Amino acid sequence: MAFASLVSGDDFTCAMETNTSAVRCRGPRGGAVEAGFLNTSISTLTAGGSRAYGVRKNDGGVRCSGGGVLAPREDLYMDGLAIGDSHACGLPRPNHTATCWSLGCDTTTLYYPAVSTTFELLVAGGNLTCGLVSTNFSLLCWSMDGLMAAEVNLPSILPGVCVSDNSSCKCGLFPDSGRFCKVSGDIICKVSPHPCAGRGEERRWRWTLRRCSIDQSTKPPPPPTPSRVLHRPRGDTLPRPPLFAASVPGRAPLPGC
Repeated sequence: MAFASLVSGDDFTCAMETNTSAVRCRGPRGGAVEAGFLNTSISTLTAGGSRAYGVRKNDGGVRCSGGGVLAPREDLYMDGLAIGDSHACGLPRPNHTATCWSLGCDTTTLYYPAVSTTFELLVAGGNLTCGLVSTNFSLLCWSMDGLMAAEVNLPSILPGVCVSDNSSCKCGLFPDSGRFCKVSGDIICKVSPHPCAGRGEERRWRWTLRRCSIDQSTKPPPPPTPSRVLHRPRGDTLPRPPLFAASVPGRAPLPGC
């Protein structure tokens, strides 16, 4: 049996089967976490703390499993996820603006730490989340409260592996990516959690100017219009959209929620 990805949380490890996209878990909590993904094909899998989150392969919705999990709004369709100890962030389609929410509280409230910034990927650990900025491959990081997104003083981060044959880039290549590669003529392929070509449902996915995205007929609605202001350390401001909440009855809030 072959697996496409491997993630671990507290007392469990999960993997996604290559052929079926089913989630298989092991460990003391593995059975309970795996049950949350029953009969669900996943394109992206991530874990943090006692929880695991996946992006459903058929529609890009978020599937959650584990202790004290809450999903974001049903109208969010993701291409990537990252989970910290008590928060999660995702990259909604089609613009990949970071969208985050707290875990373990009795409501799910979205916040936007870097409005108008497009990310290639997100990673999270503890109370910190970082994202690779699409335009210049710099790194922005923010804490779980999302009140500021600060640029980290690091060289540009490689968005992928340098390859010599661009025919292997099924989703196209990063413009001017050769400047990151030591060998002249090498480039870096764009990567998408969804196939750019294939059979059946996969034919809906196509290459656009920036990434693989779903056809216009099935494209989800854009994110909410920003209306609040978020300050960054350098003094410039970022608009912040209104907060949305969805209550889940029967859950006791954690301290500070």
